[in-house]
Amino acid sequence: MKKIFFTLLIISLGFWGCSDDTNLTGPEKIDAQKSFLKVLPNSSISLMKKSVSEKINGELGGLIPINLESVNEEYGAKGWLYFPRESFDGTETISVTIANDIAACDFGPSGIQLDSPARLTLKFNGVEFNGDDDDEIDFQYIDSNRGLATVDYRKLIVNKNQGWVIVIDAKLDHFSRYGFTK
Repeated sequence: MKKIFFTLLIISLGFWGCSDDTNLTGPEKIDAQKSFLKVLPNSSISLMKKSVSEKINGELGGLIPINLESVNEEYGAKGWLYFPRESFDGTETISVTIANDIAACDFGPSGIQLDSPARLTLKFNGVEFNGDDDDEIDFQYIDSNRGLATVDYRKLIVNKNQGWVIVIDAKLDHFSRYGFTK
């Protein structure tokens, strides 16, 4: 009887540990109600450019300045993406592209896993805000299941009156879409 009970317990724990609602090793899953913040209508039309790319040697590290703003700096993104030494093997052309109509950027080439996380500091201008709760705004990425997952960062600053958000020292351990969510 004890063997049957023990076997059922092990099987039950196995099913529970492998279910979608359980997170034993991956990033914390976020409520399905979360979505990327929107930018003001037509703001992407006024951008000087929507993408920046730079060759980075992963063994040496490097820095990509990000300046994807309108001439008057009212819309777009500005900041930098820093790669420490030995972030990845070889040399890659890394790109940062502003996503259409949302406060997010696509980092590529997709599928790269970094040995040492890249560090992102980014200010996004021209963001639309609804509601009054700053605590609900976060910086997240789209995970392999097409859901939103948390990103470790040092600080998040929100200025609803001026229409901007800043993430400071976000750790990117792979490339996908990263952005500000509510």
